[in-house]
Amino acid sequence: FYWFVRNVGRTGKKAGDRGRWGLGKIVYPASSSIRSFFCYSVRHGDLRPALIGRSVLAIHAINGSEYHSEGYYALFPNPDYPYFAAPQEDALAIAEFAKAFNVQRTKSDCGLSLVIPFPDESITLDSLVRALIQHYFWEILRGTLEIEVADDQKTVPISKSTIDDIVMSWPGLAEVDRRVTQHRLDFCRRADRMKLTDPDGYFELRKPSSYENVRLADQFESSDHLERAKKRFRDGNIVAAEFVVGVRKRTDDYERDASFLVYLQKDGELDRPDETFIRDGLTIIGERRIREPGIRALVLAEDPTVAEFLGDAENPAHTKWLATTKHFRGKYSPGNVLLDYIKLSALRLANLLGKVENELLEDLLDDVFGIPDEEQGKASQKTPTGKAGKKKPLAGGVRRKRYLETSRLEAEAGFSVRLKTKKNYA
Repeated sequence: FYWFVRNVGRTGKKAGDRGRWGLGKIVYPASSSIRSFFCYSVRHGDLRPALIGRSVLAIHAINGSEYHSEGYYALFPNPDYPYFAAPQEDALAIAEFAKAFNVQRTKSDCGLSLVIPFPDESITLDSLVRALIQHYFWEILRGTLEIEVADDQKTVPISKSTIDDIVMSWPGLAEVDRRVTQHRLDFCRRADRMKLTDPDGYFELRKPSSYENVRLADQFESSDHLERAKKRFRDGNIVAAEFVVGVRKRTDDYERDASFLVYLQKDGELDRPDETFIRDGLTIIGERRIREPGIRALVLAEDPTVAEFLGDAENPAHTKWLATTKHFRGKYSPGNVLLDYIKLSALRLANLLGKVENELLEDLLDDVFGIPDEEQGKASQKTPTGKAGKKKPLAGGVRRKRYLETSRLEAEAGFSVRLKTKKNYA
């Protein structure tokens, strides 16, 4: 009642909790076309039901009289505090409310139910299912979160056992997004089991003495470990690296050792990078560092110390990690460079493990300078790998636009390259 209903821009959550800004609660009035919501609660201690409603409008005037932005469905029992809204606890009034809004919570079922009347038109069963899979797939995969989304026509249970079927059959997902999402789920599921099922692919990196100009190769236990990680990565196997770091608040006189995990895999069929950052179960969708296609990565921060550090750096929407947030700025030493070290960890590891020397890459620039072969498409045509048949298409059949066109020179050996006109972009 105190933190959720009556306070905005303040939070009662402790360090290490997922929220930081006290602004998540504005989602509920913002989701309503009339900017209103109801809270029906059955208290754990005495199973007493309570009901209160709140509207969040702009400051407005009616017939020349100005009104505050906040309005309540509530009781105002104390004449000494005439504007203090108290919850309704009348059993008959609450029963009528529960019947009108089809609330399923019973008087013996403690917890909170939220009712949002006149929801925004963009909030549909389809959009909710897509958003839940995008933002909370990690907790669903681990079995720590189960969700049921329903409308008048159907009910969709999203759980560890159903998420794959939903992704593969959900009409709201484009085919390319469906495949990318399914591969991401498979990758994360295998990564989560990796320490037990594939310990040879698990590497613990040393804590760097400084987070500026880090040579990641020096953080491996030995050159043999590094070469083993490189071979696994190039062979398309998952590589797991535990990055050990030291976190110190400026108010403390000691440093706490902590760690975060990076899972990496090379996939030649992936036509885009697929990099996921997760902090304590929340998917941070605005962080992307890898630009090279064909690389799948998961950066996982579940250590309480690292999770608190990154949580302090999150913006109110929990989509990016920024060194300028009020919770983070000036709180840690080092702050900015350690934050960059975490954000760039998957990119640096991919660059290190993917680095090749003296290797002939015949098809590296095919998308830029490739000249169509008249024999291409015949069953006997050899690909650069020496295998018969056409080269395997990229995931989803998507090809990059080509802005250059090439043609063979008739008078001499070689080819010419010219910029395509806009209307001829492929």
